Amino acid sequence: MTETSQEPQQGARIPSGEGPTSAARGFGREGRERQARFRSQSPSISEGGRSPADDKGRRHGHLLAVGAEDENLYPSLRGEEGVRRFFAERGIKWHRTARSGDVSGGDGPTRNMASSQVACVNFLMPLAGMPLAGMPGALAAAIGAIDDDVKGIVDIRDEGRSAPVEFEWIGLGDSLEGNRTRGANSTSVDAFVVADTDAGRRAYLIEWKYVEEYESGDDKGAGSQGETRRRRYSDRYSGDSSAFHGEVPMGELLYE
Repeated sequence: MTETSQEPQQGARIPSGEGPTSAARGFGREGRERQARFRSQSPSISEGGRSPADDKGRRHGHLLAVGAEDENLYPSLRGEEGVRRFFAERGIKWHRTARSGDVSGGDGPTRNMASSQVACVNFLMPLAGMPLAGMPGALAAAIGAIDDDVKGIVDIRDEGRSAPVEFEWIGLGDSLEGNRTRGANSTSVDAFVVADTDAGRRAYLIEWKYVEEYESGDDKGAGSQGETRRRRYSDRYSGDSSAFHGEVPMGELLYE
């Protein structure tokens, strides 16, 4: 279970004067070290889970053993009836990578305890009382820490399902890319919540980061992929209802 999880860069060396500040690099390293301590000490992690057999898992303490990936989840979210079912019903893809040593084709969470996606799920889903734990009012209290006029949470209804929080949200209907795949190959927000407020209903689009490190400015507007992005977003960006149109040139926002 990720302690409070695309993904962290394991031991990447960054040239002096480039990329994130030393404080940012230190935060990422500290986060992975914290997860390594959690793996070795937490009673929520089995002996097998904290004892990877592969070289990558032995060298990186924030990686669970292959086959113990469910232990990356908050205990009430584990198992076939937990968050894996929630993701499967919605066709949401888990962020699994070869860099973390995840087994190709798996349908559950990553073994990487520093995963931002897992951290997001572990934090918000129990607050929402899903799927097996009840914490009445907790999600509203968390969102209320952002805006003090929040009165309650409104269930999100989509394709016959209802939930107080959704993950890898692409909106109602198809994504900007024209598909319904959530969590991969589409524009999405990490989590989506709707609240009743004094001014009416308000949507909260949540971007969740844990230990990502952006080592240098990456121009996402360059090259053929950049042209695809510009073509995909330009009409919405320059439309009369856009909050950005006329304020900042779109190209200046296509950096990571």
